Amino acid sequence: MSLIGLTLGSTAGYFGGILDECLMRLVDILLAFPGLLLVFALAAFLKPSLYNVIFIFSLVGWTGFARVSRAQVLVEKEKEFVQAIRSLGASHLRILVCHIWPNILSPLIVQASFAMGGIIIGESSLSFLGIGVPPDHPSWGNMLFLAKQSAFQPTFVALFPGLAIMMTVLGFNFVGDGLRDAWDPKLKNSR
Repeated sequence: MSLIGLTLGSTAGYFGGILDECLMRLVDILLAFPGLLLVFALAAFLKPSLYNVIFIFSLVGWTGFARVSRAQVLVEKEKEFVQAIRSLGASHLRILVCHIWPNILSPLIVQASFAMGGIIIGESSLSFLGIGVPPDHPSWGNMLFLAKQSAFQPTFVALFPGLAIMMTVLGFNFVGDGLRDAWDPKLKNSR
């Protein structure tokens, strides 16, 4: 998911022109729909499977990474070191992969840590509704569904998978917030 967004977004930002317009309009179209609703709609047409869940989240989730990488490439490609490398005759692929990508990875890692929370909630929701991971696979959504379905178990059985989801998503959000604080040069200068 992040590799797809990184590749498409950085290609669009680096080359610009009609390629940039077409890719960013595709991103705009996908972002016009609520992400979780689009995931539910796609999952309804596919049979419950781990690979289908991965495919659906990859199909929907790359847009944020494409936006971030495009914006960062637009800034980086105008810097003097890129112009110097270009004047030395480096290929476009070498400039992107070896010189621009290392400079734009920190915002993408932060984006990935925030995206993980959404993916965990989305997968749990799909599994709870029975259209995500099959019931024989371990999933917090499946555990919540089984706790809701069984009338003879105590009500606190659903508490533990729910707490696990909440704590994991909260942990990824704290990691993303900490990485953003650590890697944002504007925040470093204000301290």
